[in-house]
Amino acid sequence: MKTTIRLFVHQKPGEEQRLLTADMSDYPTLYGAMLGYFETEVEWPEVDADPTAILVTQYEKELGREIADHHCRVRVIQDRIDSLLCLTHDDPESLL
Repeated sequence: MKTTIRLFVHQKPGEEQRLLTADMSDYPTLYGAMLGYFETEVEWPEVDADPTAILVTQYEKELGREIADHHCRVRVIQDRIDSLLCLTHDDPESLL
């Protein structure tokens, strides 16, 4: 397969130039000045893979992370509730 890509040339003073696939001129501290760009044709072999299966796997991982994050947030809220309930039961005489 062939396609044309645009490569952006960035350089920090005193460092070598580097090529990036995106214009990072909004981040000069990290990438230096964007000196220019050029387009070039690249060729690669077609990858024999099922994109549906790969996406399903990625979404399952994302779902697992979301569930874990949710459980963490629920646990924090439950801990706050438990702490408030413990305050009312610390002193047995306060129940009289």
